[in-house]
Amino acid sequence: MAAALLILLCLLQTGGLSAGQDELLDQARVLRRAGRSGEAARLLGPARAARPGDPELDGLLGLVLLDAGRADDAVAVARDWARYDGDCYRIHVLLARVAERNGDDRAALASWRRAGGLKQAPIEALVGQINTLLRLDKPIAAQKKAELLIAHQPALGQRLLAETLVKQGEGLQALDMAQLGSVIKLYRQAHELLPDDRAVLLRLADALLRGARIDEARELLQAQLSAPPDALQRAFWSGRCFEADRDHERAREAYLSVLELEPSHAEASVRLARIALHA
Repeated sequence: MAAALLILLCLLQTGGLSAGQDELLDQARVLRRAGRSGEAARLLGPARAARPGDPELDGLLGLVLLDAGRADDAVAVARDWARYDGDCYRIHVLLARVAERNGDDRAALASWRRAGGLKQAPIEALVGQINTLLRLDKPIAAQKKAELLIAHQPALGQRLLAETLVKQGEGLQALDMAQLGSVIKLYRQAHELLPDDRAVLLRLADALLRGARIDEARELLQAQLSAPPDALQRAFWSGRCFEADRDHERAREAYLSVLELEPSHAEASVRLARIALHA
């Protein structure tokens, strides 16, 4: 036992083990989580000269530099590791973030995937993969990752899962109106995940109206747009429901109410003009 302790002390004194290095990185991680990445960068910067080629330190330093708005300095750190193929999670996260900054989503996805394989619950890497897959118009693949994320971060996972469903609905709607039933199903699932998200609600209402499911749309909107602050939206979507029902006079009245509340409301003006053409 005494011999083992003596060897350990010798290693610490000669640099064979780096006393305090983990503490340094831990302090920097705490600062980053607290939103104080500038301080974390100032803490880590001087240590880099004493620890050249340390992927843990460089990976974390690059990330806090990015967080602090010092993107060029972060890129300079990442450049030293551009061909890195090892098992340092933080370096792969840094390379992914830098690739995103440069608009190279395919390289970002490769780095996020590599990072994701290095941790048991890689929340940051899962989120990175989901967002990158969405930018690459691969919402079905993103959906699978979001479903995995729910097990670790339910609220975040549900929000991102809803985004993947909306993205799928947008793609189907752009391709073919015959897919409207599937679009409605996807938007409804997203609305169930995020019942308070106004954008998702209105996408679902719009799809229902396009599919001539007017009563469903009206019921949904009346339940969600009942508060006084919703007067503008309530008037506009009442107009949409009347217009879909071919009640042009009541639609016209609703759109005029919208313009009384917001004279610059472009879509209400366009729909009023369209109704006038059919008068």
